[in-house]
Amino acid sequence: MTDNIIHWVKPLTSLKLTVFLLRLCHDSGFPRYSGSGEYRCLRGGKPILQELLSLLYTARNYPKIPWFPSGYLVGGLLLMNLIAAHLARFKFTWKKAGILVLHSGVILLLLGQLFTSLFQVESQMRLDQGETKNYSLSYYHNELALIDTSAPDFDQVISIPDSQLYKGHKIGLPVDSLEVGIDEYFTNSALFPPDKIPSSNSPHLPIGPMAVSVQTERTYKENERNMPTAAVSVWQGGRHVGSWSLAAGFPRPVSFQAGGKNYQIVLRPKRFL
Repeated sequence: MTDNIIHWVKPLTSLKLTVFLLRLCHDSGFPRYSGSGEYRCLRGGKPILQELLSLLYTARNYPKIPWFPSGYLVGGLLLMNLIAAHLARFKFTWKKAGILVLHSGVILLLLGQLFTSLFQVESQMRLDQGETKNYSLSYYHNELALIDTSAPDFDQVISIPDSQLYKGHKIGLPVDSLEVGIDEYFTNSALFPPDKIPSSNSPHLPIGPMAVSVQTERTYKENERNMPTAAVSVWQGGRHVGSWSLAAGFPRPVSFQAGGKNYQIVLRPKRFL
């Protein structure tokens, strides 16, 4: 039984394969730091090292062409290579204890990085002097928050993740038969005074009387973040309650009433309590 297993895993035990995969581990990190406009370092808020394949994006994100193996693929193969080498070559003796400890440490590092990338939550808290907060903010993700402010001592918040925000989508909410419709959505945008819009042909939405949100190209750089804008409509039992334009770059809640209750709606960075 053991001989049969060794026979099947032997192609994975090659030292040349180990060296090749280690080189790929080094090279797959290069696009993250190159700052190139074409080799994007992030996709959907996720580093390319946390994917099977790195994708080459055009200016409009189409077509997407696999061009280089990325972290999950290279790390998975390297993990299989190390385990296969142990099964095929090494005997569990005290003389081999150093090699076993070294390789077990590398395997532990790979597994630790895998579980970290799958379950970690990154957020930040920025405080001015004397300010207090009970939440942190995501740097990569946003949310559309509907807040019931009717109760005197607490607010009920319904958070809609940015993955659900796209044009034409209608989202039923579990309170008071409310429904939110996404009439327009810009993944990234910039705010301008109404008289300083770069081009009248650029897709844009008014944000109050003093600002206009203009659609811009989505950014994939680690030192920048996407600031979305959405035009939303709220319905209750098929009756139109109101429509507003909301911008994450100006996360000021809009107040409205529905069914005798007071609500606020705001597009903002995702919060973690």
